[in-house]
Amino acid sequence: MSEKNENRGSISEGEGKIYLSLDEANALIPRIEPLVRRMVDLARDLQARYERLAALPAARRERHPLYKDEVADIEAGIQRDFSKLKDWVEELASLGAITKSPVEGIIDFYAQHDGREIFLCWRLGEPQIEFWHEVDAGFAGRRPVCELLESSTT
Repeated sequence: MSEKNENRGSISEGEGKIYLSLDEANALIPRIEPLVRRMVDLARDLQARYERLAALPAARRERHPLYKDEVADIEAGIQRDFSKLKDWVEELASLGAITKSPVEGIIDFYAQHDGREIFLCWRLGEPQIEFWHEVDAGFAGRRPVCELLESSTT
């Protein structure tokens, strides 16, 4: 049994998945784009900070008190920002936008086509959803949405 909510598409009970039509998902893009942009910036910054921290030799970090305090501050900042990133991913999910890559800004939306579950796929910088893929195909398996539209009219 499914329920309809004008802001959230069709929700499949028990699974917690929000299924959106192409029009519904495209209507969300202007709303989520600023958040996805912030998410990408933060994820890239987190990745860079983590890599810099990992590059410090452990012996050097542990022996010198100055490094110890600085490393503790960096680690606390990483944890704080990671928590913020996680909150943003959850906020997007509550709208039906599933974050596939916070670093690249790749977002999928559950949809149904010809009785099967698919993903409508959007990437930050694209003006609208132009691609879809099978649930198990991933980003590399993206195909143009015009294929969905053509098969619906035949």
